[in-house]
Amino acid sequence: MLTARQGVALAIQAKLNVPEFLIMESYTEEAQRDIQTDPGYEIIEDIAVPVSEIQFDQVIFIKDGVHYPTLFINDNALLNGSMGAKLPANLVTAFPGQVLKTKLLQNIERLLPDAGYLTISLSLFPDGLYYKHMSIGLVPDYIPHIQALHNEESPEWFHYNLIGLKLEKQEGMSVSCRLFSYPYGEDNFEIVNQFTELNPIPLADSCHMAFRHSKRPHIKNLWRDLYKPLINPYYAHNGLVFRTDGEERTLKIFKAMKKAGVL
Repeated sequence: MLTARQGVALAIQAKLNVPEFLIMESYTEEAQRDIQTDPGYEIIEDIAVPVSEIQFDQVIFIKDGVHYPTLFINDNALLNGSMGAKLPANLVTAFPGQVLKTKLLQNIERLLPDAGYLTISLSLFPDGLYYKHMSIGLVPDYIPHIQALHNEESPEWFHYNLIGLKLEKQEGMSVSCRLFSYPYGEDNFEIVNQFTELNPIPLADSCHMAFRHSKRPHIKNLWRDLYKPLINPYYAHNGLVFRTDGEERTLKIFKAMKKAGVL
């Protein structure tokens, strides 16, 4: 596990673009409150990191080199329009890709050899791509995406092939959204367990998620296919809640990445 400060130190050593972050304890309580309410900063543990609206994750697997680069667009807010509490993940779109230069990833590998999966969160600003956060491991929502992109149906075989560096080349694109009760909490599993026909994927100690993968990457079609079985009024009447703006949020970030030339 990496602390926020350790992540920043590693990012600096690896020569990533690290913005001018703030150490919260060095500010007065009044100044800290101002920083906490500033949308231009995100508080991660005890530091405030400048962020933009365009954020995404670069995931890599480190073992005897850097492998399987994957990009994740993760709008983790609870409610439509990126409002409400922040979850580990909510609206997720995944596809094969690498936005950080190979030399930078190799720098990270030298600092964290055999780290396994590493998630590097990035913010896109008008003047370039900047580091936000780094963590060892994956958000639980990401695991089904990676398995599907590698055409792995069995978790056991996925793990076996991953450790042996024998995974197939990634293909296509996948999307997911969390399914839950409102308010978000203890009833999440109870609500979704009523609807086994949706084949929801359980996420340990949190909720379920709906998931779609296609070998043909098409954001609009994937999100429409994901939502099609969910929009039956019967489910809403019986307490099922999910965000409905996956296509809109994903396209906004994807288009910004394309325009900036990072894809």
